[in-house]
Amino acid sequence: MPSNTRQLILLYPMLALWGLACCMPMTTHAASPATAQYAGLASNPEWLALLHMQKSLLSSRYESEVDSAGFFLSGHSDDAEAELLATIAALQKPDTGSSSAWCRFPARATFLTAHVDLSKPADLQCPELEYWRGRFPVDEIVLIYPDPYLKNVASVFGHTFLRLDSSDKNQHPVLLSPTVSYYADVGSTDNTAIYISKGLTGHFPGMIEVAPYFQKLRKYSDGEDRDIREYKLALSPQQARDFVDHVWEVRDNSFNYFFLDENCSYRLISMLDTVAPPYNLREQFTSHTMPIDTVKALRDSGLIAQSTYVPSARKRFYEQLEHLDVKQRQQFLAIVNNEIYYDDVNDLQVLAISENYNGMQMQVDPERRTLHTLQVNKLIRRQHESGQTIHTPSSQLHAPDPMNSGHDMSRMQTGWLHDDGADYLLLNARVAYHDFHDPMPAYQPGVQLTVLDTTLRVDNGNGDTSLDSIRWFGLQSYNANDVFFQEPSWGFQIARERELIGDKIRLLNIAEGYRGLSYACGPLLCHGEITGGILTGSALDFGWTARAGIRAGALYQQDDWSWSTDIGEQYYLVGDPGHLSTINTEAGYRLARNLSLYGSYMHEANSETRRERLMVSLRVFF
Repeated sequence: MPSNTRQLILLYPMLALWGLACCMPMTTHAASPATAQYAGLASNPEWLALLHMQKSLLSSRYESEVDSAGFFLSGHSDDAEAELLATIAALQKPDTGSSSAWCRFPARATFLTAHVDLSKPADLQCPELEYWRGRFPVDEIVLIYPDPYLKNVASVFGHTFLRLDSSDKNQHPVLLSPTVSYYADVGSTDNTAIYISKGLTGHFPGMIEVAPYFQKLRKYSDGEDRDIREYKLALSPQQARDFVDHVWEVRDNSFNYFFLDENCSYRLISMLDTVAPPYNLREQFTSHTMPIDTVKALRDSGLIAQSTYVPSARKRFYEQLEHLDVKQRQQFLAIVNNEIYYDDVNDLQVLAISENYNGMQMQVDPERRTLHTLQVNKLIRRQHESGQTIHTPSSQLHAPDPMNSGHDMSRMQTGWLHDDGADYLLLNARVAYHDFHDPMPAYQPGVQLTVLDTTLRVDNGNGDTSLDSIRWFGLQSYNANDVFFQEPSWGFQIARERELIGDKIRLLNIAEGYRGLSYACGPLLCHGEITGGILTGSALDFGWTARAGIRAGALYQQDDWSWSTDIGEQYYLVGDPGHLSTINTEAGYRLARNLSLYGSYMHEANSETRRERLMVSLRVFF
């Protein structure tokens, strides 16, 4: 796809906040001669899906998202009719070997033989294709949705991949079922800024990966502490096998990977379009694609038959801990603190939870992975030597399903703002995703992630409209520490907002980060962190300044309402000498799944003046 088109598409969410539109220049070719029958067949949604054709935002033209020239027998990536004729011609050739179009494009061949008078050669030999099919004894397709993961930029909105199951679970266990996933091949890119830049502009190739399900569970559930949802799709065994044939067609062809739109979830939706009516779900996703939105699109099309919750390994660990009695818990803590050795323990329940604990540590602590592996091996041998059977109670853990319970990603907000003695009408729009005081069901506690959060203020006195703030990207994660797991809380934001500098409130650019610790304080999450940032703007003495400080606070979240408060002290290090003291309180109340009330109060003070800011607003999600 042309680079200028891609850049416009990536900017579309931001431009939409001001009601602007993107224009996509398209390359045109003279129409290929074809019969009326073939012309109609070329516009069939299933055929367009097989070619991964996507419609322009503002026209009826289609262009394929496949970036490999070898995928097109006609030589044109934007002419479905020419590709139809070229494929029919290739299928009519007498070639019966692996290079035959019947072997290279089995999904296309299935579609065309249902609409055109074509016959497969009796002596056709496709050994590579048959070997590929043999790897997938598939009768069912299950969409897997791991929760968002904040330590990887490409996974902060969640992830999806497909599991291909056999109906015979005894012969083909689910843990060994093959999975199909789409990911960005980032190579050796280490610089975060370069990584994000390339991911936003499509400079990583997208790759299709096949791996057994147990490897994915080990990565997402054990290593990254992510809850998982399994959505069984309402597809027939034949549709599942047709899907395997299409994966064969595209497996060695490249797509450019884009974090915002042509990402893991979008590519899987476009592949499912080849077997699932109405064959055009991908057309719902033009400017950006959120993984959970693709799940909802499948639900709305009646393609989700069943949902299963798989809690993360850490949640299962804490559940397992609850089943220990006082003596067993003391013994386990003694093992964790290296006060006793495994050889001194005969209780199988204690040995089992010790094995699970070290298994998780093996995934999250690479520097000590060898040690944890040895510990797990010792524990397994110790259990085997006992000759006893461990009774493992079934998990009673439940969680709201994000497909049905969570609020939608985008948000509009309006209300009253009082800032520095003046009153304003507040207007806000946010592309994604969730903050601490949005409705909680189906979202992770202690986590907020916002993209393109823009607030305008309309002066009640003269009607003037001005920018209050725009938070380009913001992330905050509070990880409650305890004796078993210790992880830092952290976050950062890039924004343009109004700051108290000297005796004036100025609109400045800010890049700020936070790092600290958090702990459970009864129902509250208490936290403290070090803060630091860079500010730029013409109002500053040198056009920029740096500041550093500390912040502490508490957060309370439940399904219906949330509350937080924090205090901070920051010191300016370059020019504009002085400090800034801040007290901030926020609260949210859920009225419905996609409707909530929000209020906040902020008090700021420095050596010259003070500022008070009060807000009350209504939030609508869509």
